[in-house]
This record gives sequence, structure tokens and C-alpha cells, in this order.
Amino acid sequence: MKLILITLLCLAASTTATPLLGEKKCTWGPAYWCQHLWSARECGAIEHCAQRVWMLQETPQQEASDADSGCQMCEKMVRGVTVLLDNKSTKGEILKYMERACTGAQTAEGVRACKNAVDAFFPAILDFVAMEMDPMVICTAMKLCPSSNSSSEEVERLENTIEEVLVVKPLLQELAPSHVMSSADRDRREANAGSSR
Repeated sequence: MKLILITLLCLAASTTATPLLGEKKCTWGPAYWCQHLWSARECGAIEHCAQRVWMLQETPQQEASDADSGCQMCEKMVRGVTVLLDNKSTKGEILKYMERACTGAQTAEGVRACKNAVDAFFPAILDFVAMEMDPMVICTAMKLCPSSNSSSEEVERLENTIEEVLVVKPLLQELAPSHVMSSADRDRREANAGSSR
């Protein structure tokens, strides 16, 4: 019993001391990076996501329920930024316009989310508008419109797979290596047993 406890403690210490492959979400690739601007910034991938994912993304279909959310307000705001850029407005004027536009969200939470996105990503939003990115795609990246793509489902699948492969299976193999074998190991063992007869 003491041997099992010591083994478990050693295993726990060794797994916390070294980072596991896939433990950091930024190693998961574009499915994680390009969910929205926050994950893109976390992984240093805003430019990649803008050029390789969001610019190529089809316009998300807006659901009837989105009409009541900040989604329509965001789309109108981004279209307004396009007009202001075309009219050679200053960045200061555009920022003031966007901050005022955020107050058009129907809930305090929507106003706060919009202002947070504008404060955090103002230069990137201007770049997206200048690139002629679809306003709905911009608003989805700002997390002001719901995502209609499957990237959030892909990230959930990745999280489950990473946990299973990197945490559960190694733990089982450490605790009972003779009982947890891959099918290839089992086939090899059977082949060796058959050839030795």
C-alpha cells in the first residue's frame, strides 16, 4: 500500500514539474487561436487569423434572436467605421464614435463587452475594416455576435482529447502497465508467443 502511495506521489510530482505536450492551449492551432480576438491575442496570432481564417470566412448567418442582442449594433458600428475611414476621419474621432456606438447595446453587459473589445482591439478592428473584412465576421471575432462555425466545438473536442491522451492514459499505464497495452503491443506479444512454440 505504501509503495502505491509513494508511486502516485512521485508520478504527481513528475507530471507537474514538466509541461505536457498540448497542455498549453496555444499549441492547439488555429481552431483555438481563431475563435475570437482574445484567444488570437493570447497566442500571438491576430495577423494569422485575420489573413488566413477570418478574411476567408463566410458571413455568419444571423439568427432572429441576434436582432435583440448587441450583434446588430456591432454590425452597424463597423459599417460606420468604414464610412469614417473613407472620409479620412482621425483615429481619435473613430474611437469616440465606436465608444458612443457601444452604448447602443441593449444590455449593460453588452455595452461593457463592446467597450472592452474596442479598448482592447481598436487598432486591429481598424485594420480589419481597412482589409474590407465582413462586418459580421469582425463582430464575431469581437465576441459580440455568436459564432456560427464549429471552432468552439473543435476546441471542446481538443480539450477532451488532450486530457484523455496526456493525463488519463499515462496515469493508467504507470499504475498498471501490464494491463494497459496498445493493440500493436498486444499483437506483437501474441506474435512472439506464437513464434516461440
